[in-house]
Amino acid sequence: MKRIICTLLCALMIIAGIKSPFIKASAAGISTMPSEQEVINTVGLLEIMNGDEQGNLNLDKTVTRAEFIKMALCTSSLKNQISSGNSFSQFIDVRSTHWAVGYVSVAVANGYVKGYL
Repeated sequence: MKRIICTLLCALMIIAGIKSPFIKASAAGISTMPSEQEVINTVGLLEIMNGDEQGNLNLDKTVTRAEFIKMALCTSSLKNQISSGNSFSQFIDVRSTHWAVGYVSVAVANGYVKGYL
């Protein structure tokens, strides 16, 4: 699961045209992958993943649709469009009080996701 998340984040950053902080040059000039802790720190600083109430990322658990949408939007130029105050949901399984309603609204409006009303 950790490899999938790291791969997903790297791909999204490349697609978005952001220089990837996940690749660093070693003394020999060969690119190396960072440690797990460096990846965790980076996704936290970029607010891609925040964790639960205690700050635990729970990387051993399945990623939900809402969590995936949040991660995708936080690596895009749409990150600043997200607002939870005046967002509404057109889907019955995402209530207006859901923590991800702002992310879902922006993702739908910009064609990132679509579903059945």
